Amino acid sequence: MHFKKEKYLKFGVLLFAFVIMSVGLYAQKKDSTALLGSVTGIVRDSTHNYALSAATIAIYNSTNSNLLAYQLSDRMGKFELDKLPVAIQLKANISYVGYKLLSLQFSIPKKGGKTDLGPLNLELATNDLQEVNISAPAPMVVRGDTIEFNASAFKLDTNAVVEDLLKKLPGVTVWSDGLITVNGKKIKTLLVEGKEFMGGDPTVALQNLPKNIVDKVQIYKENNRSDQNLIDPDLTINITLKDGHKKGYFGKLGLGYGTRKRYNGDAMISGFTNKYQFSLVGALNNTNKNTDNFTSLMRYNAFKGDGAGSTYESDFSNPGNNVARAFGGKFAYDFNDTNKLNAEAINRSTEFTQNSNDQNLTILNGVKNFSRTSTTTIKKNQHSFNESANYVYSSPQESLNITNRLSYGSYGSSSEQLENSTNLLNNQTSENLAKETNKGNDNRITFSFAYNHYGNLLKQKKYNYSLDYSYGDNRNINNSSRFINYTSSITAANRYFNRRYENETNNHSHQVKLAYNNLLKLFFPDNNVPMINLVNSVTYFLNNKISFVGDISPTNSNQVVKNTFLSNNTHYKSIKIRPSLTYSDFFHSRLTDRYDKTWGYNISSALEVFKQNNESIKFFQNIKKSYAYLMPSASIKYSNQQLNKFSKDYSAVYSNSVTYPSIEQLAPLIDSTNIWLVDAGNPKLQPSKHHQLEFIYNNTLKIKNTLNYSLRITATLTKDGFADSNAYDTLGRITQYTVNANIKDLTFSGSLQKIYKYPISQLQLRFSGQLSYGVHPNFVNEMEIRTSRINNINILNINYSYSTYFEAGIKTSFNLLNSSQNFSGKNISYISKGYGFGLSTKVYATKKITFISDIATSINKTSNFDPIKSTIWNANVGFRFFKGNQAEAKFSALDLLRQNQNTFTSITPNGILQGNRNILQQYFMVTLSYFPRYFGKNQVQPQGN
Repeated sequence: MHFKKEKYLKFGVLLFAFVIMSVGLYAQKKDSTALLGSVTGIVRDSTHNYALSAATIAIYNSTNSNLLAYQLSDRMGKFELDKLPVAIQLKANISYVGYKLLSLQFSIPKKGGKTDLGPLNLELATNDLQEVNISAPAPMVVRGDTIEFNASAFKLDTNAVVEDLLKKLPGVTVWSDGLITVNGKKIKTLLVEGKEFMGGDPTVALQNLPKNIVDKVQIYKENNRSDQNLIDPDLTINITLKDGHKKGYFGKLGLGYGTRKRYNGDAMISGFTNKYQFSLVGALNNTNKNTDNFTSLMRYNAFKGDGAGSTYESDFSNPGNNVARAFGGKFAYDFNDTNKLNAEAINRSTEFTQNSNDQNLTILNGVKNFSRTSTTTIKKNQHSFNESANYVYSSPQESLNITNRLSYGSYGSSSEQLENSTNLLNNQTSENLAKETNKGNDNRITFSFAYNHYGNLLKQKKYNYSLDYSYGDNRNINNSSRFINYTSSITAANRYFNRRYENETNNHSHQVKLAYNNLLKLFFPDNNVPMINLVNSVTYFLNNKISFVGDISPTNSNQVVKNTFLSNNTHYKSIKIRPSLTYSDFFHSRLTDRYDKTWGYNISSALEVFKQNNESIKFFQNIKKSYAYLMPSASIKYSNQQLNKFSKDYSAVYSNSVTYPSIEQLAPLIDSTNIWLVDAGNPKLQPSKHHQLEFIYNNTLKIKNTLNYSLRITATLTKDGFADSNAYDTLGRITQYTVNANIKDLTFSGSLQKIYKYPISQLQLRFSGQLSYGVHPNFVNEMEIRTSRINNINILNINYSYSTYFEAGIKTSFNLLNSSQNFSGKNISYISKGYGFGLSTKVYATKKITFISDIATSINKTSNFDPIKSTIWNANVGFRFFKGNQAEAKFSALDLLRQNQNTFTSITPNGILQGNRNILQQYFMVTLSYFPRYFGKNQVQPQGN
């Protein structure tokens, strides 16, 4: 039976691959044979006869006014548009800001080839009111540093959304995961009417706003004053809406029920005007769907719906039975152009049940020493409420940002575990039965404000400084119980405990940061001088903890005797002071319409002083320590942008940091109920110092189909890093100390992005890879073991779309972990390999019916264990109905092959772990959804074709 399933699966994969290739070949064939001609010309000023660069040339079909191609003229005024239809009447519109529109009719001979329109002379407009009415607006205009696209020039389906529009724009790519790039450069911010839309997640605007209400799409560079990113400013997309359609609402209400009593519910309603925005979301499911944050819930309820490889599906890799509920709201209000208020709140609750069986094999000196098996049942429930509010005041001279966050959480859990351990060398055995309960609550509040007073960084003599302050308060109350019954072949080692714990922890923190930027401008206001910034930050932390531990009498469960050793009161405080001085400068070289070159450097030196003081009723925990470190850093960056050719960026960065040991690492209270692992602490533990050197290279080839690739090399040396020193007894119990050791890591990572755009199809290629090597020493029974780890991760994504009919995605992955232990001249290796293959397809059978299929296959191989194979095949069919496709009925089949595996293996520092968990398996579901939508009092007439 299993053989037949694999046979059918392979057949299905081959069939889907054949369909993808067939459609792709058909599309390319159609694109290359039906469009044979090209047109060229030169745009000039009619008065002075000089070339006009960045003039807009748009070619239309004269019969139906469909836009066929468009382009900007180069620095010499030249243009060439290819793949145009032959032997039909065409119209060319040539436009330039401040000039009259030039419109002319032409046709390309039936034999094809190149048609030269010759010099095209544009006349200056005599005044701003002289307009020429045209039936086909210019699709693209350059206004200074802004490229502006006219949405009405692009005809799409009636129900198209903004995402569909962006996919039609030259140089703009909307990747399968929602990332937006322009000529290979990532879009940092997407705005609607110059403001963040529904919290700033681009997907919400892209997949909900109709294309037909969009007026313009603007792309421009934006220098962020706070980041002072003068070398590589961020790219921003701004979407402007048509008059009368700058307010509206959209949402979703979906309910689903399936086999095995599976259910799923989603709800959202969002609205906006020119003053305010709001959104309410809700979710309820027992199908392992993620409800972790507000942004994700909004994204999952988009009007456009699931695509190929949708992330809003049941997570079959998530162990246990999970029930999730969430409800929240978001609100934003603009008082005026300078004052804005944002608020968000979400309430979540989860229930979790897990059954597991594990085997932990401990290998020391290349020999299997211990085998420990365990059976565990865990039940958890958690409730949380999180709120945040943010007020922003911004003007050219100053800005103020005030934020508060409040969270309340309560939780409870119970677990029961039975463990059996065997010494494989002398057959000594032990058994441990552990039962635990845990409940409590956790409350947090934070408040922060950031004030910035700006001065012109280059010319004006103005004070440029900033003041940041943040306060945090956290209170945690926890009550728990622990029952331990440990027996072994060594009678003297038997242990019995029945304890109760009551803990109350209060944390308080204050952080102040004062910065003065561009100090030299005070003395040389009219000169371009290097930038010198002075910064000082102070962080104060206070922790108070009261712990009561009591042992329950074996004969009387109501009698609790205080455990005087574990019961404790501690008062901990620390302060970190970090003044720093930064010297930076940049140099700029630019030739209009040719190149733009910039390089800059940054040198910084900081003095970090850290003091900690712990007071306890336990004398050995009364610890007072002081540290001081000089922490230099430096960076150099170079950017070379050649117009319409390439953009190259180079950078090298050196940085360092310090990690200080905690009181638990220095002098913990040892609880004997921790049978298998006792953390003994190390009062001589020193801080670890991290030194990191990083090289980054990024290249974007601005050819017809943009190619982007990058390489990053990171080398890290940690002096006196934290390492484990473990002492095993004959029963496999571990006493652990944290010690200092030097740690080395080297990582190579890279990525490649390539897109092929055809008139009615698109192919996306994305590759990311990482190769890391690390040497991490640790100690076992006082013997040093140097563990070398080689980790290689490679992921390839291929996505193809054909018009509005077909989407497909292929994802392949490979993961290699090679862990080698060297001790006494011997070398032992453990290897873990993981292979993954995924195929996602979405077929639009009609404008109303869609078919989606997702297949994911994984194979994992680990030393000393058999390979683990699994294939998850999910499929669904959706039917849209009502006007505007505002309702949907969907049938879903999850884990069609019923192959979801609950087994895993992993390599541990001193062995191998294998286990299994109860997991989600095959189910079927029917879902009904409704999408309420309204945009303006006068709905735009459809402009579909």
